[in-house]
Amino acid sequence: EKHEEAAQLLFKGIVQSYCQANNIVVNREVNLGRGSVDFTFSNGYRQRALVEIKKLHNGRFWNGLSKQLLSYLKSDECKLGWYVVLRYKDGGLSKRWATDGPPYVRSLAKKHQVQLNTVTVDARPKASASKL
Repeated sequence: EKHEEAAQLLFKGIVQSYCQANNIVVNREVNLGRGSVDFTFSNGYRQRALVEIKKLHNGRFWNGLSKQLLSYLKSDECKLGWYVVLRYKDGGLSKRWATDGPPYVRSLAKKHQVQLNTVTVDARPKASASKL
């Protein structure tokens, strides 16, 4: 398991070349007044997105979406947000996110009149193919 910062650096390393090739500016840890959003992406002013990355078992996981990301979207007057969920463990919150997450995200998006998207990265340890 890695710290969120390690996951953020890996994410930036993966998207950097794609963004350069497509004239998209990506910035990490941009302070939007209420704190730092993990990433901003822009292709001009009208085409912008904010990305927040959070471990699923982080004690502030739900706040990352309902408080942090929504606050950053409002501060930046941005309408598109992505919440990247890192799943390192089974059970508990993982099951709750799978069932409660999608309807919760839809209700937040509707209430705040923004487009919210989520993606879950399955980072749980896998058995080696040589041991199958």
